[in-house]
Amino acid sequence: MLIEFRKLLNKAIKGTEFEGKVYLAGGCVRDELLSRKTSDIDLTVELPEGGIRLAEFLCEKGIAIQPVVYKQFGTALVTMGKQKVELIMTRRESYRRRSRKPEVAFGSLHEDVMRRDFTVNSLLMRVSDGEVLDLCGIGMTDIRQKLIRTTSNPDIIFKEDPLRLLRAVRFASVLGFDLEKKTLSAIRKHAPELRNISRERITDEFIRITGSENYIRGIWLLGQTGLRNYVFPGLRISKKLFELDSNLHQRRNSKLINTVLSRQSIRSRLALILWLCRNASDYLTMLKLTKQDRVRISNLMLCCRLIRTSLFKDKWAIDVEYRRVSYLIGDALDEVLVLYPLTGLLIKTDKEIWEKDLQICKKLKETAIYMRKFRFNLTGDDLIREFCIQPGPKLNLLLALARNYWFEQPQFDKDELLCLLQDNVEDLYGKKRDE
Repeated sequence: MLIEFRKLLNKAIKGTEFEGKVYLAGGCVRDELLSRKTSDIDLTVELPEGGIRLAEFLCEKGIAIQPVVYKQFGTALVTMGKQKVELIMTRRESYRRRSRKPEVAFGSLHEDVMRRDFTVNSLLMRVSDGEVLDLCGIGMTDIRQKLIRTTSNPDIIFKEDPLRLLRAVRFASVLGFDLEKKTLSAIRKHAPELRNISRERITDEFIRITGSENYIRGIWLLGQTGLRNYVFPGLRISKKLFELDSNLHQRRNSKLINTVLSRQSIRSRLALILWLCRNASDYLTMLKLTKQDRVRISNLMLCCRLIRTSLFKDKWAIDVEYRRVSYLIGDALDEVLVLYPLTGLLIKTDKEIWEKDLQICKKLKETAIYMRKFRFNLTGDDLIREFCIQPGPKLNLLLALARNYWFEQPQFDKDELLCLLQDNVEDLYGKKRDE
């Protein structure tokens, strides 16, 4: 895709002031060299205010949609087809104390490259001919050796913007790379500076780490670098979580386990990370997640505990129990079926537990499919109207009893359930249905 984009752009700027001055930059070049799909395309233009000027030019030509301009930073954002493209001028940066926002000025191509965070993100591809430039000198080598290394002195790089500490771990996790020794040492040294970063920005980077295919390794790297103490102060994570990633347990099941891991949603992954944590809700609040996400993650954990206490411990669990649990899980079923067997591996890496958990998941799914044919449509208003009773705890108890009857016979309709409740009404209220 990137090559086609380059050819399209080259055709548009040929014979203009931009010819030979425009470069694809950063992550998109890295991903092209690694044969990875890229979601972001960045262009750097070796002209004063070149990013903004090129954006305006592309819009005038009808190739891009009207740009969003950030004059202070000399950048513009346009959409070309379905692709968002960020354009900047080559620039040099200076940072004020305690500020992540740099003061920018037009700079040389080399200055633009060296202001970037990591060598693998510093590569350029000239739009005119597709040549890849490695002006920092070791970007290509680090890609081959699978290393994350700062473009210059790591102490300066991380001092300028402490969020780069988390970005280093994210790139190592997403790309499956290692942290170069001096870079790793500097991350450990500067880890306390994450205190100067807002919880919202920390959450954003942490969610990106959690969203990567190698997220468990990312969580492990947060521990190895000391950053986890500032993302999740005081959180202790089971070593068995990291064994899932390294396949130290039950190697015969490793392919299936990795398949399950890859199907996890981000909410499911957060639930697994916090599975053995007593104050998980505090950490979810600390992450600055939305209330909806916090509730969903907490419910996933509760549902998995419900399965383990209601179905796993009772080897004689009958269909009615599966129906009850399936009903309580509701629309979270798909996420729960992925999360639940993994939680068992955090308790004990035992082949029998894993296989029994998979059997439970299979039957739960079959039960859920079966239960979709029916609907529990009895309401509290139905009970009030039929039995002339008042709202209150007794009414809630009757509804619970009605659900139990329905779990036993899900084909029962509203009238059949009302008939079954007659004796319960007499016991609770001392009155018959016709009174």
